[in-house]
Amino acid sequence: MKRVLLLLPAALVSFAITAPALPALAISQGNITVSLQVFATIAGADGTPQDVVSANDGTGRLFVTTRNGKIDILSSSGTALGTFLNMPSSSVPIFTGGEGGLFGLAFSPNYATDKTFYTYQTEPYLAANTPDFSGPELPITGPPAVNPSNQITLRKWTTSSNPNVANTSSTVILRINHAVDTNHQGGSLRFDSNGLLYMGLGDGGGGDDFGSSDGANNNADGHNNAIGNGQDRTVALGKILRIDPNGNNSANGKYGIPASNPFVNDNTPGLIKEIYAYGVRNPFRMSFDPATGKLWLGDVGQGQREEIDNVTSGGNYGWPFREGTIAAGVQRTLPPGFTSLPPVADYAHTDGNAVMGGIVYHGSLIPNLAGKYVFGDLAGTTGTTGRLFYMNEAGGTISELKYQTGAGLVNPTGQLFGFGQNDAGELFAFFSNGRILAIVPEPSSLTLAAFAAVALPFLLRKRR
Repeated sequence: MKRVLLLLPAALVSFAITAPALPALAISQGNITVSLQVFATIAGADGTPQDVVSANDGTGRLFVTTRNGKIDILSSSGTALGTFLNMPSSSVPIFTGGEGGLFGLAFSPNYATDKTFYTYQTEPYLAANTPDFSGPELPITGPPAVNPSNQITLRKWTTSSNPNVANTSSTVILRINHAVDTNHQGGSLRFDSNGLLYMGLGDGGGGDDFGSSDGANNNADGHNNAIGNGQDRTVALGKILRIDPNGNNSANGKYGIPASNPFVNDNTPGLIKEIYAYGVRNPFRMSFDPATGKLWLGDVGQGQREEIDNVTSGGNYGWPFREGTIAAGVQRTLPPGFTSLPPVADYAHTDGNAVMGGIVYHGSLIPNLAGKYVFGDLAGTTGTTGRLFYMNEAGGTISELKYQTGAGLVNPTGQLFGFGQNDAGELFAFFSNGRILAIVPEPSSLTLAAFAAVALPFLLRKRR
């Protein structure tokens, strides 16, 4: 089954485990109440927000990637500071078909001094742009010719002497041919505490890790028909890659392959040594918990389950043979003896249809959320309105946040596209209508001084 979710890269991860299928627990409202306040609204012409990132350079600014290829800047209070980068105007075309666009943004851990940042986007397929990796079978010269639908591209940029304006030149660090479908692009881009860069790649689209045109019978769709791209470690799709952007021992000489990567000493022909973990369908949203170093991933299920994973070095998360805690797919049969890592939690489609991975909360304004993983679902039970969840890692019980009502407060409106955080660890959720909502305490739980610090920027802006 193929599901296209309103121009958003659908995430879907399955993984196989040895335990029997587990019933999914219904998600009920928890006992934590928060307020949602409109922090900023991104102009529709820029495309929907896809990532909200702090440069951690002491300025408090937030950078918002948009689907059409722009990066907008917001002040710490949500005031628009202009366009940081317009990629199409910088001679970088953006593929926005299907679920394509500009998704990921990661600032160098040393950004305050080196002014370097990286972007993850889909670009139109051009035969002249030689890829570093490609889906199997593609391109085919024909007749008939069969080409990838787009190219997933990692670029390195720098900031100009004006801290609110990026330089317009960039360097391609890594280019990967997608399969023939235009969904499951991936999109996550995050640094760990050691300065290594992680890149989440979808399986290439279609259903069951087959191309959508004719499923298992198609030998020119960019998928491994036997075990799927997710399980094929000679294919970059359906993986979490880890690279050292300051190294040069890669095949193209533009980045390093860390010596600690799990398969760096595996000499299987064609094996991609940049792989950190595999068996994922579309790792669209992931984040590191700075307190534990754990990598959290949310992956949207194909037809039945949504899952949350802790991603570990060398881990196999089972796609295309597992979806959450159950066997996956109508075109795939679970191989005898197949094992992989279970999720921390999963939930059924009675509670939503596409998980949006989130962030472990370490802010100070909402003590009840401390150490909890805050995430959500794209469209919830209505198909149009996102839901905001939280959970403890231990036990994996998922609860829905309560929303305080009142003047200046809102409920989620539109589909949920993801989460961001500021330098202080306070959280934001962003939506299909362009709204970026600050997740703040319910007013009754705040001291007067803390409430003023949080609410004043919003109240002042409402009066303008």
